[in-house]
Amino acid sequence: MKIKPLYVYLSFFVAAIVVIIVLDAGRNKNLDTENFHQNMPNDEIHKGITDGGEAPSKSNLRESAIKKMEELKKAVEANPNDTAKVKEYAMMLAMGHQQKKAIELFEGILKKDSKRIDVLLTLSFLYYNQGNLDKAEEYTKNILAIDNNQHEANFNLGAIAEAKHETAKAKKIYENVIEKFPNSEIAQQAQSALNDLKKTERNK
Repeated sequence: MKIKPLYVYLSFFVAAIVVIIVLDAGRNKNLDTENFHQNMPNDEIHKGITDGGEAPSKSNLRESAIKKMEELKKAVEANPNDTAKVKEYAMMLAMGHQQKKAIELFEGILKKDSKRIDVLLTLSFLYYNQGNLDKAEEYTKNILAIDNNQHEANFNLGAIAEAKHETAKAKKIYENVIEKFPNSEIAQQAQSALNDLKKTERNK
């Protein structure tokens, strides 16, 4: 059975794009630098790569990513109460395969504000990817306690149940998502997940 991924706000991961690119570049010797340069976002994170019109290479991508990480680390050490910087740094650490440290930073943000749904969603995603389904479920339920209509958390609860092989529970949650959020993208995803579960049951 193919387990459904958790849903998070895509914008949460924008800050980590440079790290992903560096990792991919290290594995892909045929990096399409011309196309990459044309599609590079024009924001603060990426302008160090694109300034001067140079097409990115593995070396300058890595240098830019390392520089950005160092800048964020210093900013966080200088002002650990700047949760925007802490979050950005934690995201880059997470996507750079330093998830333990990233989780510590995200949980530090929650100590300052336990109702940060963006951080709770990210933590549920990170713990889910680590296989810690109990923690992923705990954070997802925390989100729903704050906002019972939070789309991603409603779906994610079903995905976690499915990952735990609690099929009946997962089906009930997906059905509830479809009923609760009709004609929405999350309802479509829930219907797809529900169809997959039913298909798997028929094939047993």
